[in-house]
Amino acid sequence: MKTVICLGNATWDQTFSVSTSQQQAAKSYADGFSVSGGGVAATAAVAIANAGEPVNFIGRMGTDMVGKQISDELIAHGVNIDHCLRYEQVQSSIATIILDEEHSSKIYVYNDPSMPKDTSSLFGLDLSDTSAIVADLTWPEGAKVLFELAKQKGIPTFLRVSYFDQSLIELLELADCCVFSHPSLLAMTSDIQHKRALNKAIKRVGGSAVVTLSQRGCAWLHEGTFANIPGHQVDVADTTGAGDIFIGILAMQVGKGQPFDQAINTANHVAALSCEFMGARQLANCDKAQAVLNNS
Repeated sequence: MKTVICLGNATWDQTFSVSTSQQQAAKSYADGFSVSGGGVAATAAVAIANAGEPVNFIGRMGTDMVGKQISDELIAHGVNIDHCLRYEQVQSSIATIILDEEHSSKIYVYNDPSMPKDTSSLFGLDLSDTSAIVADLTWPEGAKVLFELAKQKGIPTFLRVSYFDQSLIELLELADCCVFSHPSLLAMTSDIQHKRALNKAIKRVGGSAVVTLSQRGCAWLHEGTFANIPGHQVDVADTTGAGDIFIGILAMQVGKGQPFDQAINTANHVAALSCEFMGARQLANCDKAQAVLNNS
């Protein structure tokens, strides 16, 4: 069975549920608290593993307690982390998430700027059993290496674009499919109309383009076909990680040979259903999401 590779960030998330009245106080008291792993690539990897498919996560972390917590949780979800890089005297990534009564979140992430950027370990990877590759923007040097290797072997590549600046153009050009957040697509194209914006993005970097729109679903442009898919009505508990789950399921389905439009529909539905749970790691506990995957 072929494997998806997810390369990029893994964080340890601390989520605080806070009411509006408490936020106005000098000292705020949370109504709820939870901890779990996070990070775009790591959450995508967990979503794939929870869907019952093999997946490798490749990321960088410290040898500190946070790095151990991140590693242990990924292993518990069935994610292969044999190719992760661990470094002494660096801080593993950590995030604090403030979730309000409207399920809107503010996310504060710390990525240690001293984390090594060396990519030498990636050149020897055996990609013969790889069906797709997902990357985020936290290790662009690593993503560039893997995407170039994947292009030589005809392996589809998916890049989660959570922000935009000109330095990213070369990496975006290497991706077969860029999955933009709405702010990042707007920053790249200065266009609020989804079809025009996606067209502008593709003209600039090629490939296919998707924009995730939170509860409004997503829009996509692939091989000249455009579609705007509405969001699914769900009982929202937490939207954190929905976009990460979206790109993971999209890559998994395309890697398994599902047509692009069907893969998008599956990813859109599963990502919406994941919002019914606190945290981004509960997909295996969502019977409705599992049913969507089983029927796709």
